[in-house]
Formats: sequence, C-alpha cells, structure tokens
Amino acid sequence: MSHNSAYLLNPESLDVMIAEDAHGMQKIIKSILSGLDVARIRTATDGSAALSEMLSDPPNLLITDWVMAPMNGRSLIRTMRSEQMQPLCAIPAIVLSGHPTRAFVKQAMAVGASQFVTKPVSAKVLCERIAAVLRDPREFVLCDGTYVIEGMSDLIPDWQEHLPFLPNLEQWGRAKKRGRDKAPVAKAESRGDAGDDTEAVWEL
Repeated sequence: MSHNSAYLLNPESLDVMIAEDAHGMQKIIKSILSGLDVARIRTATDGSAALSEMLSDPPNLLITDWVMAPMNGRSLIRTMRSEQMQPLCAIPAIVLSGHPTRAFVKQAMAVGASQFVTKPVSAKVLCERIAAVLRDPREFVLCDGTYVIEGMSDLIPDWQEHLPFLPNLEQWGRAKKRGRDKAPVAKAESRGDAGDDTEAVWEL
C-alpha cells in the first residue's frame, strides 16, 4: 500500500498535469494553480496525450475533464490505476464535470478518482479539493491487478442518494470511518465567481 503521490506536499512542490480539451478551461485552471504558486503546470487536450506525457515524466497530481476524445477521463484514470502503470498508479486525480449524474459519480469513484469539482470551476472549491488531496491519508491498495483507493468501494453505495452535490471525498471517508450513519450535511453556497451557480459545503 502507498499514499497518493501528492500526500503531505506543499502546493509549491506540486507538478500538475491538466487534461482538458477546452482551452478556455485550461487557462482558468492554470490561473488558479498559479495563484497557489504551483511549481509546474502542464496541459494536454485529451487523456492519451496526458498519459504519454505522464509516462515519460510523471506529475504528482492530475486534474482531468471527464468528457474528452479520443481518450476520456474515465479511461485515463482506469489505465493509470493498472498494476503495470507504475509509478502512475498512485497519482491522485481530481475530476471535472459539468454533469455530475449518478452514473458519472459511480464510474469516477469506481475507477479511482480522488476528488470531484463541478463546472463552471470555482477557484475556492478547486483549491479546497487540492488541499484535501494533499492531506488525504487514504492509501492505494492493489486488488486484482488494479490499485484502488482504500475504503472507496464502501462509499459508492452511500453516494446514490446524495446528488446533485459533490462532497469532499476525503472528508466523507473520514466520517464513515468514524462510524457515522448519516451523510454529511450539505448547504448550497453561492459562488462569488460563477453567478448564481452553487457549490456544496459539507459539514462533518
């Protein structure tokens, strides 16, 4: 077992790969990361380009869109989690999606996503998700040739009744590990940079 490759790092030490086919969204994410003084920021327009770059020079954090072609975010993360893909197996993945349906959440969790951010991307929320990855103590466990995040399979059934909000998965996991039967309480909070859109704030 091993922690994610960004565990306990400072933002200034991060090497981030952004897999996103929309150049405007790439710029927004790069701007947010620059505000954190991230050491290195790289971009790719689909999963296959990102995978090729990461194989030759692994980052320690991936931020990926879910819908891309020819390789989408699901295929990218699933490929990375294969036992044969060392050292990419333990790179944490933050997934971006404008349509957080139940099917998306279940699939993303199943393939090994570490965190989620809904589009349009809020700087506040993305920074919170990155901070959660940096302090996430969950380990990657090898299961039938694939690395999975410790405890993630136990969270998937609980998720089915709690959309449309996407919580901080590290907090959700800690709450469940402490034996809470109830899901975290979500309250919608207006985003200062996204008009009337809302993002869930989870109280644990």
